[in-house]
Amino acid sequence: PCAMGRKVSDEYTIPLCRTHHRQLHHSGDEVSWWLSMEIDPLSIAQDLWQESQRWRTRFNLKRDEPVCMSFASGSVAIACVG
Repeated sequence: PCAMGRKVSDEYTIPLCRTHHRQLHHSGDEVSWWLSMEIDPLSIAQDLWQESQRWRTRFNLKRDEPVCMSFASGSVAIACVG
């Protein structure tokens, strides 16, 4: 596995259920998979990130404290941003 030990920034992370996470990895082509799902992942990731930063400010959370929030947008229900 060439990606072992690498973690994308939470700024670009979208939570997926186990089934869709597996489908995504088994597809072998992330861009095509998102297109087939008719989801714009960058737009959703940006919305989640911006909302998490508002929560971080509102509750005066430190950078290393996770933010868990409810965010209903299509198939995304809960997001925890570290």
